[in-house]
Amino acid sequence: MILNTFIANKFKCTAYCIAVFLIFLFPVNNLYAQELNHATKLTLQDAIELARHKNKEIKQAKVKNEISADNIQLIKQLRLPDVELHTSYARVTNLNQYENGLFSAPEMFKNIPDMYDVTMNAKMPLYMGNKINNEIEKSAQEQQITELKSRKIANDIQINVINMYLGTYKLMLFSDVLKEQIKEEVDRLAEVKALKRNGALTKNDLLRAELQLSNMKLALINNEANTSIALHQLKTLLEIPENEDLKIDTSSVSNVLLPNNEYDAYVSAALHKEELQIAEKEAGIAQTDRKITQGNYYPKVALFGTYGYNYPNYKFFPPTPYLYTLGLAGIDVSFSLSELFKNKKKMSVANKKIEQQLLEAEIVKNNIIDKVYKEYKQYTASKEKLTVTEQSVMQANENYRIVRMKYLNQLALITDMIDADNSLLEAKFTDVSAKVDAQLKYYQLQHAAGILNN
Repeated sequence: MILNTFIANKFKCTAYCIAVFLIFLFPVNNLYAQELNHATKLTLQDAIELARHKNKEIKQAKVKNEISADNIQLIKQLRLPDVELHTSYARVTNLNQYENGLFSAPEMFKNIPDMYDVTMNAKMPLYMGNKINNEIEKSAQEQQITELKSRKIANDIQINVINMYLGTYKLMLFSDVLKEQIKEEVDRLAEVKALKRNGALTKNDLLRAELQLSNMKLALINNEANTSIALHQLKTLLEIPENEDLKIDTSSVSNVLLPNNEYDAYVSAALHKEELQIAEKEAGIAQTDRKITQGNYYPKVALFGTYGYNYPNYKFFPPTPYLYTLGLAGIDVSFSLSELFKNKKKMSVANKKIEQQLLEAEIVKNNIIDKVYKEYKQYTASKEKLTVTEQSVMQANENYRIVRMKYLNQLALITDMIDADNSLLEAKFTDVSAKVDAQLKYYQLQHAAGILNN
């Protein structure tokens, strides 16, 4: 009896512990599942901001910008003196002097066997043909170019995000259209089956209706797969973890207003784009390089000084085995006579590089204007298409309604019904594409004009 009571109590205790364990276990598992299934729902602006902070190319551009800024400080250090500490130790042999030739017995002279020194040298440039100042100016220009390139990369990533975001949004709209169309096809298939049972239609008509429904389902499967691929690519671009779901907030792009700005306003803004500024800065660097090359015509002047401890004293003869110190300071002036001839060709190359960069800036300017004109025309055309595509949907709907009524009254063939169905689907697809493309063209025009961030 006591044993049975003990076993029963132990069983109750064990059951209680298991129950407590399960109570704590399931909430943790549920929480973990919620974290894995947590979906990130992003607006277009959220996606752009996320790319600015997490995209690796933008981060890399920022690091390059920091390196370029540090390089200016490195170049400025050329103005500072170079200080060097030198020390050496040597073991010296005796000197053998062959007075009667190499094959005769030499006469030996004893040397002081040890030799060492500790010397400090310093040299500071005073004038280097203004090369140091020009090198500093060049590094500052390069830093400005790096910053412009960083901004350009950020803008390019931004338009890539917009392209991918709106492309995914378009695929989602296609899925909505296909689902709506499949629902219509299911209803029509039920009508066809009813007419078939009543002997009003042939089996061929039923097969045509079933085939049309199958084609719609296949199109939906392919479109859903493409949507999933596009979302995955967008996650990669935004550096969103693989196990985190991503959903698009379609309300952020469904009601975007498309303004009507003048072409000249876009051209005026485009003349301040990063690409043109980079080309102009490159021409400025070419001019600075010419100044650096021109510095080869001038002498180089520097202060120098040295002070050291030396042993033994070889300044006297015979040498004395004593430690001594010696220092000197002065001005060092050097002038390259060969550069008077060699530098002519260097100057010629420098002048041609300036001309090349100035022409490059003009080419970039022309390309930018052409790009703005192209995007502006495509944008205005995309807006004009909206009215046409909306009318096409209305016309296709009306055509579908008429053909459907005729078909139900056995005044039209199944092929006529399928043609009307496909025309309506195509009109809806075209309308969806036109609406999304109009928004995309607006952003692409802003990017071409360099005002995407404004």
